[in-house]
Amino acid sequence: MKIIFTIGLVFFIGSVMMAQGEIDKENKILLRNESSISFSLNTNGLGFGYRYGKHINAYKKWLFQSNFNYIKGDKEVKTRSYVNNYKSFTYGKLNSFYSIGLSTGIQKEVFSKIDKGGVAICYYYLGGISLGIQKPKLYEVSYEVGVTEVEDFETYYHKIQNYHAGYILGNSSYFDGIKDTKLIPGLSLESGVNFEFSSEDNYLNAIEVGGAINYFLEDVKIMYSSGNDYPQLFVSLFLRYRMGKIINARHIVD
Repeated sequence: MKIIFTIGLVFFIGSVMMAQGEIDKENKILLRNESSISFSLNTNGLGFGYRYGKHINAYKKWLFQSNFNYIKGDKEVKTRSYVNNYKSFTYGKLNSFYSIGLSTGIQKEVFSKIDKGGVAICYYYLGGISLGIQKPKLYEVSYEVGVTEVEDFETYYHKIQNYHAGYILGNSSYFDGIKDTKLIPGLSLESGVNFEFSSEDNYLNAIEVGGAINYFLEDVKIMYSSGNDYPQLFVSLFLRYRMGKIINARHIVD
């Protein structure tokens, strides 16, 4: 994920540096509200989001953002069962973890787009609340021929440490354990740089790069830890594509 993030960032910045477009002869939009959706590649997972931006003046906006993120553990590695048609699973995973966030903040334009092939550059910062969703991850485990049990990793690990041989056949149904889903409140901060490259003033296409911090009020148990040391703080970088429309726009007089 970090390699994809780095390559994408280098490629985009390179294309911005080399871009040369024709002068835009259209009446320029001065005051721009926006409504947009986004997809993110994060160093610890994936994310989707919605943003509404309301202009304060020609160079500044209030931002209101909602997002949904899937957050991976630092030590997640896919492996395969050797006894069940090589079905894949993540050894040691206790829970799947997601977060839903609501935040608000400010975006400021520092470089305006002059021509149709140009790029407007803004920076922004957001703060808000988040809600973590911790759903148990269960496995199908075989302890003897023809006998399969569904259990969490901690139960399985305890058994094999006490000389009960068993093989993980793969993940059980996603809905197993859903009744034990736990909600964990938290806080979030996000800051980034927005490169807006739309060729038309009524539409929005942008690449964003930045970082996010999420702090949850309880330990988040994604991967098994023998020392019972589970994180509450998650720091990530992101590369994000954003698309949307400009709404309630006002133009500069000719």
